Amino acid sequence: MILPHLTTEAGPGLAFARDFLAEQFRRSADSPPVPAPAATAEIMVRLALSFHLTPQGCIPTGDDADRRAFARTYLVPLLHAIPAEPR
Repeated sequence: MILPHLTTEAGPGLAFARDFLAEQFRRSADSPPVPAPAATAEIMVRLALSFHLTPQGCIPTGDDADRRAFARTYLVPLLHAIPAEPR
């Protein structure tokens, strides 16, 4: 019953999470500005959803330390890797 809302009908939830996270990027005074907050947020939300739906894989995510290491290694670089907001 919930699966369609996390996959084929996930648009509204994805948009809500993307907009929320992008706004957090825009408001953050503790770090440099993210050049493309909406695009970066959408990529991060989509990755999070994928890990939630299919947690098994070669990337360790079993505990908080694993998840933090993943975020530092792969997600933090995304904050500045996307040069401009797509049109």
